[in-house]
Formats: sequence, C-alpha cells, structure tokens
Amino acid sequence: MKALEIIYSKTKELLILESHYIKTKTKEPMMKFYPGSELSNDPTNWWGPNIQCFKDILSVVGFKQIAIYKTYLNKKDRGRVIIKVYKNK
Repeated sequence: MKALEIIYSKTKELLILESHYIKTKTKEPMMKFYPGSELSNDPTNWWGPNIQCFKDILSVVGFKQIAIYKTYLNKKDRGRVIIKVYKNK
C-alpha cells in the first residue's frame, strides 16, 4: 500500500500498471500469498491479487478511474493484467 501511495503522489494523470493476477470466480477482493519462490521462481514475489482486489486497492490510495485494459497469460500460463488508472477523472 505504501508503494502505491508513493506512486499515486508521483502520478500526474495516468498510470499504466502491469502485474501478475490470480483468476477467481468470485467478485470479492482476494489475494494469494506466495511464501517462497513459487511465483516465477522469484522469492521477491509475495502476493497475487485478483482483479477486484487491484481495483479496491487502487481506489483506496486515491485513483479515480480504473480500467482493465487487457488480461493475458504469460509463457508459464500465469495470469497477467494491464490496468489503466487515472488520477483525476
């Protein structure tokens, strides 16, 4: 949250965010915890939010318009998302 608050303070108008996400059947905000190197063999990847969780977190830090631009799978069949986030719209 702190990192996103800093990003919000530095954003003038538009933020393009690309990240891992988890697919869920629920619209409830959720995150998956990766305690080791389970996510792409990278021990610094700790969390995977679902789309609703991304929307809620970005809204809480102050972004006004959050639009899912694209979802896709990477080479390892992991979900990826590109989100367009506007600060003042």
